[in-house]
Amino acid sequence: EQYRNIVHGKAHDHGNGDVPTCRSCHGSTHVALAATDPHSPVSKEHLPDTCGSCHSDPKLAAKYMFTEVRPVQAYRQSVHGRAVEQGNQNAATCNDCHGTHDILPVSDPHSKIWRQNVASTCGRCHSDVYKTYTPSIHGPDVAQGVLQAATCTDCHREHRILAPGDANSPVYMANVSQEACSRCHADTQLMAGFNLPQDRVPTYEDSYHGLAAHEGRQSVANCASC
Repeated sequence: EQYRNIVHGKAHDHGNGDVPTCRSCHGSTHVALAATDPHSPVSKEHLPDTCGSCHSDPKLAAKYMFTEVRPVQAYRQSVHGRAVEQGNQNAATCNDCHGTHDILPVSDPHSKIWRQNVASTCGRCHSDVYKTYTPSIHGPDVAQGVLQAATCTDCHREHRILAPGDANSPVYMANVSQEACSRCHADTQLMAGFNLPQDRVPTYEDSYHGLAAHEGRQSVANCASC
């Protein structure tokens, strides 16, 4: 019943031969293995490749206009993907964020990755961060339907989520002001719409701290410091 009500099931009922069915994910009837079996195509280790057989197919991506062309490759580089490859069974994989049989498109308010639900989805694992985010200036705004307010994926990205200590992460201390906060706060039109100061990013970049951060100094103050 869950499958029949999601995007895959509905497309299948309309005769779309591209969409996955039970066998596409679980294997043929006679060799289907439990999800806990490391050889199963839906085990933690293999699930990204199983989903990627469609979602990383360039032809299908072009045909159905996927928002991200190679999500599995991006996920493999993430802190979650690397943890799964190292045998961490608690690390997030596709179904932890998108659902298992109840997968819904991002545009559906009931989806686990609908903007108002992203934080609670991430909070299933990152409970302490969720408790901090929920009463913050961003958290209540998103909960009340202000969908331009920042949620987890705006700062950490979606599939290629890197650890804060990774120098390539947008929330790495040398990057947070230029790559995370500035995505919204340097948008003068967005700031004007919320009656917020439009000069915060350029004035920071021209300051001692901003110039030092641009030079790569690690100990200088950034947005999160203050």
